[in-house]
Amino acid sequence: MTDAALEVGAAVTLSRLQARLAELVAAGAAHETGTFAALLEQLRYFAGVQIRNVATVGGCGRSGAVHAAAPAWLAMTVGH
Repeated sequence: MTDAALEVGAAVTLSRLQARLAELVAAGAAHETGTFAALLEQLRYFAGVQIRNVATVGGCGRSGAVHAAAPAWLAMTVGH
């Protein structure tokens, strides 16, 4: 993570991404972490915990299964 971006590798599990986003949201100001909070909220509805523990960012994007979080993913790319 830099001041301008959060890079997420394709092999990162959704559970790990969820945990990291929660850390960032808890530590940052709301106006700086709003997009992270939105993605975090979407991930809550994406499959069960057991699936999120093994599903990866790259695998979900490849399979098209990331549709539940699509609005938040798109919001994260705006302006970058």
